[in-house]
Amino acid sequence: YGQLFSVVKLASFWYGVIMNMAEYLMFDIVAVLALSYTMTLSNPQPVLTPLRPTSRLFSPTTVASVVLPVALNLLFFVLALRIMEAQDGYVPWPSYCSNAANWWELSDNWETTVIFTTVFLQFITSAAVFTSGATFRQPVWCNVALSAVFGALFFLTSLLLLTPPSLLTVTFHVASFQYNHQDTSSVVWRRYQEGECSGNGVGGDPSPSMSLPLRTGLWVLSLVNAALVCLLQRVVVEGAVADWIRRRFPSERPTFEL
Repeated sequence: YGQLFSVVKLASFWYGVIMNMAEYLMFDIVAVLALSYTMTLSNPQPVLTPLRPTSRLFSPTTVASVVLPVALNLLFFVLALRIMEAQDGYVPWPSYCSNAANWWELSDNWETTVIFTTVFLQFITSAAVFTSGATFRQPVWCNVALSAVFGALFFLTSLLLLTPPSLLTVTFHVASFQYNHQDTSSVVWRRYQEGECSGNGVGGDPSPSMSLPLRTGLWVLSLVNAALVCLLQRVVVEGAVADWIRRRFPSERPTFEL
């Protein structure tokens, strides 16, 4: 959670935006509490295996299970932002027209939509991946409560990203709504259009909302991200690659004289 959210904060500072309150509550209240609790409901395997968990905090398995998924998630997060910036209708958020103290005015843009949906899907996927089971615990689908919470949160995020503007999407300030329209109620975009914050007094033009093909593409990108993280965990961290490393570089276990 801390590693993913640090990426959110850095990206928000870079673009001069802040996610709206509903999106923060989804992270800090709904997802953290529900996922943290249901992850603890996973049961151990009914039969012990010859393997034992690592006895070192910084063992290759432990470090790889954290570093590799974070690196892959970061790669997809940057890719999602680059895809957003490459769109024809994209206009960068005019942070120079905003007052940073008025945080409630800083979420009417494409950037917060991409930041929230991409990282939130990465976050709930991480909960499923870290509870995947493997050698010592039962598979994640045996944890009915966690599977239900994951499915509900994934379905809600998909609705926010893929459906037309509605009360739900406007509550989360999803950019399927055209915030930079003519006579907009957004204080920042109005200043931008009227040229109040430009050096020459010339205002900017309205810009479109995020198109459905773009939002669908970002959703598919998140699915690919989730699939690769799961594959990485099963094959590299806990699978054949980990078995090869374990055989090639066996850990030295302490011996005690009785």
